[in-house]
Amino acid sequence: MVRAIDAQQSIIQSGMVEKIQQVQQQNPDVQQRNIALNLSEEGRLLKATVKQSEQTEKAEIRDKKERESGRQSREQNSKDRAAVNEEDEFEGEGEHINIKV
Repeated sequence: MVRAIDAQQSIIQSGMVEKIQQVQQQNPDVQQRNIALNLSEEGRLLKATVKQSEQTEKAEIRDKKERESGRQSREQNSKDRAAVNEEDEFEGEGEHINIKV
């Protein structure tokens, strides 16, 4: 059975339907904005961690090079000292031959 449409009832409900449709249309926009904000925040955090990693790696490489150069200079100094000590030991020797018969 088909009933007649009550025009007055439809007009009253049309305002509520309009509000519901408006909220439904605005809700995806708000969700899209929230998702975009979250993605941009995640991207910013990822960039910050990448920069930190690069800076840390560069600092570690620099420290390693400094340690190696320090070790090399210490080794060179010790070699130089040993060479000077050997030269001091032989200084004065070999100038005159001391032969006893």
